[in-house]
Amino acid sequence: SGIKDIKTPLQKKLEDLTKLVGIIGVVASVFVFVISVLQGSAYFPAFLLAISLAVAVVPEGLPAVMTITLAIGVKVMADKRSIIRKLSAIEALGSVTLIATDKTGTLTTNKMKVKEIYVDDQIYEETNFPRLENHPFRLMVENGVLCSTASLVYVHDHGRWDVLGDPTEGALLFLSQAVGLSPEEMRKEWKIIDEVPFDSVSKTMTVLVRSVGVDRDRPTSIGLDRPVSIERDQPIIINRDRPILFIKGAPEAILERVSFIQKGNQIEKLTSEHRAKIEKQMQMWTRKGLRVLGFSYNNQLSMNNDQSIINNSMINENSIKIEKLEIDHSSIFLGLVAIHDAPRPEINDAVARAKQAGVKVVMITGDNEQTAEAIGVTAGIIDNNEDIITGKQLDEYSDEELMKILPQTRIFARTTPFQKHRIVQLYQKLGEIVVVTGDGVNDAIALKQADIGVAMGLVGTDVARETADMVITDDNFASIVNAIDEGRNIIKNLKNAIKYLLACNLSEAISLIMGLFLGIPHLFYPIQLLYINLVTDGLPALALAFSPRDHHQMQRPPDKELSLLRFAEKEYIAIVGIITAVLVLLAYFIFSWLFPKTGQTAAFTVLTLIQSYIYIDLWLSHQSLHKNLHLLKSKLFAMVFFVPFILQFFIVKSILISRFFKVELLSIWQFIMLSVFSGFVWIGIKLTKKAVHVTA
Repeated sequence: SGIKDIKTPLQKKLEDLTKLVGIIGVVASVFVFVISVLQGSAYFPAFLLAISLAVAVVPEGLPAVMTITLAIGVKVMADKRSIIRKLSAIEALGSVTLIATDKTGTLTTNKMKVKEIYVDDQIYEETNFPRLENHPFRLMVENGVLCSTASLVYVHDHGRWDVLGDPTEGALLFLSQAVGLSPEEMRKEWKIIDEVPFDSVSKTMTVLVRSVGVDRDRPTSIGLDRPVSIERDQPIIINRDRPILFIKGAPEAILERVSFIQKGNQIEKLTSEHRAKIEKQMQMWTRKGLRVLGFSYNNQLSMNNDQSIINNSMINENSIKIEKLEIDHSSIFLGLVAIHDAPRPEINDAVARAKQAGVKVVMITGDNEQTAEAIGVTAGIIDNNEDIITGKQLDEYSDEELMKILPQTRIFARTTPFQKHRIVQLYQKLGEIVVVTGDGVNDAIALKQADIGVAMGLVGTDVARETADMVITDDNFASIVNAIDEGRNIIKNLKNAIKYLLACNLSEAISLIMGLFLGIPHLFYPIQLLYINLVTDGLPALALAFSPRDHHQMQRPPDKELSLLRFAEKEYIAIVGIITAVLVLLAYFIFSWLFPKTGQTAAFTVLTLIQSYIYIDLWLSHQSLHKNLHLLKSKLFAMVFFVPFILQFFIVKSILISRFFKVELLSIWQFIMLSVFSGFVWIGIKLTKKAVHVTA
């Protein structure tokens, strides 16, 4: 879907500003009319002058400038893999102070591959996986394929298999393929009776399956003894006539639900020694940044205490539901899989760039804390041995306690979507402007809560994308940092355009009013004010939307105010207005003295040309001229800067045009003098800004 047509906070503030300036313009116009009449002007000329001033003072071009600036920003961001869904996101991007990012696919490549497995009390690397005759290994491979909604598709153009669905599940399908078991053929051999999808609370996925070789309509006996009756070293016989429950998920969640372990063709009681060895292996892998999955199964199932079912010894399998089976602590542990998901090669630079820009980076992940720490250290989010908060710890803290430790915390592991939402809320209470990434349905609440919700374009769900303010098409953390950079640039350009229009309009008003007080009844004629307003005001303001990026903007802290004009920017407008008015009046008096009858023409010319120099100052923004001369080589800059000079030259050199604008003809040398004199506004702006420490 397209960009939502809702007025952004800055658009609303701009409307309020335009109304305020309009009121000021009306008051100033009435004042000019009264003073002009008192000084002896006829009513109609005084009225025309007052109306012209009102038109000149009101920045009616601001809404158009803002719309064009934001539209350009949307296009630029789309080219950089960031799709803006709500215009308010652009404004907020310029003020972001914290990025709360997922791990998988955002900090990492999301190209999952099984590197090692732990099965039958042995560790196998990808170069020497066990043979399929190994009973626990085959069961684990079948578990990984059946306990999955992903699939593999062959892309002929690329000559490779790609994953449709979750990349973690895709890695298990590639494992099956690598050991000679076709996932597609395997799924044809089994019927899924019921399934419970993965969720962040249970941290497991469960499927109840049965071989399709069994008559589907024949009742299945499920009231057999549970595994608690199995003696140590008793051979296990998998009866494919009987439903089998496969469980896959977080290793700690799997271990909580098992009481037995598969060793070859035998089942043993899961002892504390077994648990210690499994947990040690988990920790070894997670410290390397590997994602670890655990697998278990249960093929001796009994119903729960629902009497209406337990009283029937023969049950049609289509009526069996997993939630009605007694499976807690009775399943059989199969093994572990370690999946490698490499950090993105550019992630370290992207995180460093965000930090340099004053933007904190925190990771909120459902993964194990050791895995999260390993990736966090690699990415530069944390140093070694920094504290990590788990979802379990989060639930133990009150909001007040958590807010005290949030500023020092960079990684949250084993979290649920609801905990993620809570973290975002509390960061916002601490005054942070938060970007949150998410891809799942459950992430929607955190995405909605965030100042900017960012959904993943490659693996994100439709719900996440619809909720988000922005979608990154490559799921890359670096794209978020690039979007923040672009957001700052857009806001900078927008504010520069606003400053330009207001400074120029204020210059006209101050010049005219000061002229009246100094006894100059016609410093400007109405046609001259309208010309300046239409030609030399509007074009440069629009061009500022294309002004070059300030390469130092990502080395400065974010502007959290989200204000249209800060105090420093208002100072800038006032300084420009006053300096311009002084130069205009000086030009009037100097030329009236040196070249009689040309004073008014000089004032009009200087006011027109000065605006090009104001344009240079804002085009360069915070950057110095001598170090950034290349910025002035832009064709757009050259056109916008020189057009007022060319037009003004024709106005003061053409008899016909000069009569229309009510000016005197000037010599080339006089025009050059005024052109150079107008440039003093730039020097005046630079000196005054340094003197009063204005940074706008």
